[in-house]
Amino acid sequence: MLYLHLTGWVHKGIRSENIRFFFPKPPPTTSGVFESSQPLGPYLMGYEYARFDSPSEMSEVQSASPQVDVYRHPALLDAEPCTFTREYDVYALGLVLLELGFWRPLAAIIKPFVDIEQEPHDPRVRGLQGYLLGWSDDGKSAQILPASSDGGHIC
Repeated sequence: MLYLHLTGWVHKGIRSENIRFFFPKPPPTTSGVFESSQPLGPYLMGYEYARFDSPSEMSEVQSASPQVDVYRHPALLDAEPCTFTREYDVYALGLVLLELGFWRPLAAIIKPFVDIEQEPHDPRVRGLQGYLLGWSDDGKSAQILPASSDGGHIC
């Protein structure tokens, strides 16, 4: 993502399904069993909405897929179109890193706040950033995510 941003482009579609690892074809061994090899990557895919980072470039409105929209910055979920910036790519990458940290998909992590599989167009998706950052409705700090069974939680 750094190299993409350094060239003046934004991705506009960073989410876990657009990150791929490839494995080289392992050479056969004398025993006929393939030894595991290290993955190549990660590679960022899904450039269908990528564009030059310019205020004159238009951004598309939210998609019809809540599984995609949960990776979008809340400013992009408003009815008014806005210009996509690098910060929105960074926000989406942060959500992917959160998935890696919990080793769970984002939909499962946010389920205590909003179940996008049961209520796909729930307006609470716009408040997801506040939930993840630990804001409560009254502006006071709230627990971000429930503690896991092994006692781990986000500090």
